[in-house]
Amino acid sequence: MKQPVLWLALLCHLLLAFGYLISTPVFEAPDENTHFQYVLHLAGARSLPLVPGTAEALGRSRLDEVIQAYHPPLYYALLAVTLGAAGFRDIAATGAMNPDYGATDPARPGRYLHFVHGADERPPVSAEVRVFRLLRGWSVLFGLLVVFLTHRLGRLAFPASPAVADAAALLLACLPQWSFMHAVVNNDNLATLLCHVALLLLAAALARRRLSIMTGLGLGLIIGLALLAKLTAVFLVPLAVLVHAFAFCAWREERRTVLLSGAAAALSAAAVSGWFFLRNGRLYGSLMALDVHQASFGGSLRISAGEVWDYLTGGFLPTLFRSLLGDLGWFCFPSADWVILAGKIAALLAALGLIRRVASRRKEGDRTVIALLSGCALLVFGLVVHYNTLMRGPHARYLFPAAGALSVLFACGLVSAAGLIPARARRALLPLFILAPPAIGGVVLLAQFRPAFSPEQTAAPAYHACLARGIATEPHEAAIELLEPADGALLQAAPLFRWRAPVEDGAVYTLHFYTAAGRVLLATHEHMHVEIRGDSWRFPEEWWRYFGPRGEPVFWKVRRLPDRARGEAAGATPESRAWRFTAK
Repeated sequence: MKQPVLWLALLCHLLLAFGYLISTPVFEAPDENTHFQYVLHLAGARSLPLVPGTAEALGRSRLDEVIQAYHPPLYYALLAVTLGAAGFRDIAATGAMNPDYGATDPARPGRYLHFVHGADERPPVSAEVRVFRLLRGWSVLFGLLVVFLTHRLGRLAFPASPAVADAAALLLACLPQWSFMHAVVNNDNLATLLCHVALLLLAAALARRRLSIMTGLGLGLIIGLALLAKLTAVFLVPLAVLVHAFAFCAWREERRTVLLSGAAAALSAAAVSGWFFLRNGRLYGSLMALDVHQASFGGSLRISAGEVWDYLTGGFLPTLFRSLLGDLGWFCFPSADWVILAGKIAALLAALGLIRRVASRRKEGDRTVIALLSGCALLVFGLVVHYNTLMRGPHARYLFPAAGALSVLFACGLVSAAGLIPARARRALLPLFILAPPAIGGVVLLAQFRPAFSPEQTAAPAYHACLARGIATEPHEAAIELLEPADGALLQAAPLFRWRAPVEDGAVYTLHFYTAAGRVLLATHEHMHVEIRGDSWRFPEEWWRYFGPRGEPVFWKVRRLPDRARGEAAGATPESRAWRFTAK
């Protein structure tokens, strides 16, 4: 094994990320529920969703609106294909809010959980939870590849100092926020991977002093895909321009090839991702649709112009740093004070080491690659600052497109600072330096996070489930008889739905509505948390106005909710066959 620390880093990432994957209850990561709604929309409707507040003006149903719809679709399409391949395309998600979330009283053990959680998430977990964890597995894979790419960046920047690459990979793999975010459903993770692939292509080109047409085509392809993963990848555009401008000025004999490389990169990036921005311009009058997304929140996250400076110099930087080591879940779970202190000490040592290295004027390392990594870090940090002048969001995950660059620079500082320690003492302390990051990452996961996020700490009804399958699936046997509206009815107004079911004490029913193509439109309990007890339910008038699609057949059926506490699964309880109606 020639690179034992790299293998250790990769193993640590797998163990820590997988630990968070199985320890984090469904939807207990930032916006994980709304990211999953985007996936479900693509899987069911097979078309891009609309930003909230825009459907009516575009002549579409409000059911086509998704909170995260301003995001590009690449990550969500990957998960939608995975969901369909697993046979769970007609799954419904629910997120019943936990009333104790955010409480300051330590007597409320479930205060860190955003939602309530039921028996479906307790061992043995339901089939729906297992497939949700499968989707999370993509994030673990993406993070593993980025840890490897970070090591490669370290070797390119400091070829004579392998300790820098080793330290960068190990520190990143054990960073608590990194491990947590790469164990949940979030489009940042694919964008981060693609950004690092592009960064490695640029670093390799600078290291070998060669920007060919093929390099440009490959770079443009990756940038285009990154822009289709998340808009935070936009920093790659000015970064690639700066690299090509530098090469044009510094490599005089290669100027023609550099120009052709730049043109190839621009054309291939535009060919891959340009359609999405043109679509936004046509629909919303905005290429990135960020202003439309902000408007959908009614300005609740915007910082007034007079408060921007105080916010950036006050709460922004401390919160950003703290979230590298804590603020797990929906932002409110802090790491222990000693973990934050350890992070501050490491940051101080890295800063002193970088100052020492600059002051010594040593020419160690590839200066062009180091400049590239520094430029990447500055551009991403600048974008995070700019974003926070528009919408409050000081969270470390927004720095992850530059995680590799920041890790290499941070590791360079630590290695430089370690040079102040006598050689004999440094060799003696080396095992401690190597084992400290995995130990801290493991303690945060096992001793702090896992107990605080146990699903048992939030009470949920016996029939509650975060995910339910088979919404658009016909039962083998129909134990519930539908009565009205009649099969094939044309409806002008909100109807009364009636059925006849076997007599069961305490039975709670849910109504499912879906299209002929299997797209789930509505599930009364799963989506609206409506508890139907009896044999009828009237569609609320205020919801009917926005129900769609109009003029097309909609199928509906009734199911008795399963008692999850007794091990009943969706599809194992009485339900009806589907009837159809058309809303006019």
